[in-house]
Amino acid sequence: MLNRCALHFRQVRCLYLTVQLVRLPMQVNTISPGSAQVDSLSFHNELNTGSEVAGQRQARAGSKPEGVLAELPALACRTSMARRRNVTSQAACFAQHPEAKYYPPVVQQISGLLEKQNIGISDRAHDGVIANMEGLRSGTQTHTGAHLVESRVFGRDAIEHFKSGETYLAVVNCVGSLINGVASMTVGPAHDFDDARRSSDPQRAARAYASIAWDFETLPSPTPRD
Repeated sequence: MLNRCALHFRQVRCLYLTVQLVRLPMQVNTISPGSAQVDSLSFHNELNTGSEVAGQRQARAGSKPEGVLAELPALACRTSMARRRNVTSQAACFAQHPEAKYYPPVVQQISGLLEKQNIGISDRAHDGVIANMEGLRSGTQTHTGAHLVESRVFGRDAIEHFKSGETYLAVVNCVGSLINGVASMTVGPAHDFDDARRSSDPQRAARAYASIAWDFETLPSPTPRD
């Protein structure tokens, strides 16, 4: 009888120890608030959120440059507008010269209109227009030559604007090139001839009249010659 009781007691004790061993890992793996595993999950969530924010920043950085690169278009616009304002002011000064003809006042009006529309001017066009007005004042440039310079410069600017995808500026420069091209064959020569005809230099006046005779001699005869 005693042997049976001892055997039964040992079986119950073994069962109890087995239950305790099974419950121990379950208690260790249990996640409680404030535990290290909860902190680990929070860190991973924060890391994922930070990655999403960084990805959004990178996407914005890829679509739009930041820093100095982002300021380049605005800087170029300010520079071109500064040149435009200088052309307008310089033309106003040249227009006050006693011997100034139509060229400086026209440049002042057109440049002022483009300035109000926030349309700048390229570096070479700016230099070309200023040089034209200086040449006309000093007598080293003709009205025909001034219009030819503008037509050539504005034509080159129009091509570059088309290549850069700036259609509006390309059209504006193309119109300017065409207008000056026509003026170089009409208004410019007319004023140059009038200046030469009224010149106090007899040789210059003679060359002006001779140029008209030479131009008419190059025209085809309306009637056939024998």
